Amino acid sequence: MKENSKKYVLHRVVFGAAFAALVFVGTFFFKLPTPIGYIHLGDGFIYAAAIILPLPIAAVSAAIGGGMSDLLLGYPLWIPATVIIKAASTLLFKRKANRLLCGRNLLALGVGVICNVAGYYLWGSIVEGNFTACLVEIPLNLLQEAAGCAIFLIFAGILDANPKLRNFFSAKVN
Repeated sequence: MKENSKKYVLHRVVFGAAFAALVFVGTFFFKLPTPIGYIHLGDGFIYAAAIILPLPIAAVSAAIGGGMSDLLLGYPLWIPATVIIKAASTLLFKRKANRLLCGRNLLALGVGVICNVAGYYLWGSIVEGNFTACLVEIPLNLLQEAAGCAIFLIFAGILDANPKLRNFFSAKVN
């Protein structure tokens, strides 16, 4: 393997680990308890990772950060759902667009929101055995997703406005 290739892989792994940590911190520390769980900011960092990192690394970062939060917050029953849902919410983002705030990424953001809200509704309904009772969770999940969307829009806007910063995250290492 060439030296540049090794540096590139290391660069991606380091940023993947950093985003997993950001997802964890945004979920674990920046949360608002609700009667049925909590609202957190971690999804915003998942969406940010989705526009910066290659797909497999973004998906793994999302799964690790979200899964660790569930484990350490005392929600181990939700880990399988979190790992799948958070990884799936990174799938449609375009990483190589001229601008990160582009139509494709805004559409991907909407699909990510639907993936999260529908995924947790479905998992909760299966776990609780009641598809009607879990409908009450949807507004709170939408509120959480609104916070995540705001973080994504701010992050992508900053990177679009500052090409040097964007290159820091995504340029190949020489």
